[in-house]
Amino acid sequence: MLEIGVRVITTFNPDTGMALIGKVPLLPYRPDAESARASWDKAARSTYVIRDNDLGWAINANGMARSGEYTANSHGFRGARNWATTSAIPRGKVRISVYGDSFTHGDGVPLEHTWADQLQNLRADLQVLNFGVPAYGTDQAFLRFRRDGRKFDAQVHILGIWPEDLIRNISVIRFYLAPSENLGASKPRFILTSGKLAVVNSPVLSEQAFLDTVLQRDVSPVVEHDYWYRKNEQRFPPYYHWRTVRAALSVYNAYERRETRKRLYFDQEGEALRVTAAIAEAFKNDVEHLGSRAYVLIIPMRELLDAHRAGAFPLVEMLKARSISVLDTGPAFSAKAREVGVDPLYLPDGHLTALGNRVVAEEINRALSREFDRALR
Repeated sequence: MLEIGVRVITTFNPDTGMALIGKVPLLPYRPDAESARASWDKAARSTYVIRDNDLGWAINANGMARSGEYTANSHGFRGARNWATTSAIPRGKVRISVYGDSFTHGDGVPLEHTWADQLQNLRADLQVLNFGVPAYGTDQAFLRFRRDGRKFDAQVHILGIWPEDLIRNISVIRFYLAPSENLGASKPRFILTSGKLAVVNSPVLSEQAFLDTVLQRDVSPVVEHDYWYRKNEQRFPPYYHWRTVRAALSVYNAYERRETRKRLYFDQEGEALRVTAAIAEAFKNDVEHLGSRAYVLIIPMRELLDAHRAGAFPLVEMLKARSISVLDTGPAFSAKAREVGVDPLYLPDGHLTALGNRVVAEEINRALSREFDRALR
């Protein structure tokens, strides 16, 4: 009866064909071939976020990119589609270029509620170029700066980091990081070799190589660099035919993965923090080589707000130890949460509300107002 009950409550993820118990994907983490092909083809039809050989994916730069309330201009960054800008900084303006994931892009809110747009509106002499892309790691954001961002002169460059980015920075194939979501794609990542950064999976896996890998037909060697790829999660032993056993082991595996994530946020000797700090340092060096100022922006995760409040998020101190200028909005979020509560700052999916984005914008303006004034002089 228990076996029958488990089978009755099993659902299937339409993007991968994988069985689910609630939101927990059942082992093995291997999509159905037909669903994987359909998912890949569906993503290929997107006109806003499109696949990119260098970065894994990026915002379409054809000037017609649109997805619901999101629009992008012909340079491939979020903004009004008819917003044209030049590589040179407009006279009388301070230009700020910002890079990061969905929290920089501004997922879940209209353009005018993103922190980039709100920052621009706090002073008439600011222009903010938003190079944020949904689901990016810090590695992709940095590579986007190198390829696209530095085509545009700016006095200030800001690299946004949300704690989840640490986890993404040691991933190559998003499916292995988040098997309960959609199929995703592969991405470049940095590894540390003798203390120096080296990029792997660049250009990213081709369509065929990607599908062959996730379907376990011909696994690419690049998975050796994916922290979240585990061979034992790809097997289908005979006892998996008992759905009850399979579900129990899958729930435990999901719990173990979640606990690993929590540990990696704080493990200063772990690969996630060390690689992220090295990427931030490379960003700083590149920006300063251009004659501009570099800052790393820390955007607090709702689940880790207590750690931010206590000043116990180790990445901040690691960056400061490398002489990297840090804009840590954790204390400002903690103060605002005490005033209005946490819910007004975060959407149900964890992204920032208009108010949460405003806290970020105001904190940047407060911290850099003198920098802006100097740049104008």
